[in-house]
Amino acid sequence: MKNAVVAVMAAFAFLTQVQGQSTDGKKGDFGFTAGFTSLNARGDVQIGGITDSDSEAYNGFYLGVFKEFALSEKLTLHPEFQFAKYYGQASHGDDNFTDLVLPVLLHYNFSPKFALFAGPRFDYLIPSDDNVENLNEFGVGAQLGAQWELGTKFFVNLSASLGLTERVENDNGPVFGNDFVDVRTQTFNVGFGYRL
Repeated sequence: MKNAVVAVMAAFAFLTQVQGQSTDGKKGDFGFTAGFTSLNARGDVQIGGITDSDSEAYNGFYLGVFKEFALSEKLTLHPEFQFAKYYGQASHGDDNFTDLVLPVLLHYNFSPKFALFAGPRFDYLIPSDDNVENLNEFGVGAQLGAQWELGTKFFVNLSASLGLTERVENDNGPVFGNDFVDVRTQTFNVGFGYRL
């Protein structure tokens, strides 16, 4: 938890102290985002050489703060800090958890109204009491999406991410009895943003 607090403080310091350059009068601003988020946790379980797969879905919302850096007329760097809350029903009962997310996205602006973006995504899961004990809280993933501008202040976007980190520790040995597991996550977001 201490490392998570340090990471959050560092993210806020980065977003609030570094100044960006605007090349088009629009990009280069602070802003806020909010929207719907869905997370799918897919697990592969191996028992006695037989592999089975299962998945659990969680829905929720996210709130974020971002800073845009216009690198050129076409390229914009968009780091963001997000607070996400997920709710669902797992195999072991009702479940909910919090995710602190730091995507660092590079936008390619095809036009003043439309952009595609991609980049790495870092997150820290804060589990509820019901979560699996062997959860790996820190994760790294890849995120991509599209954004549509609604004037100079508002925008909407959608994105998907693929988790690259195994979220259950010690999966090279028994975790639940004789089971071997590999759990990874994927997310899907639909949201809107406002530039100050």
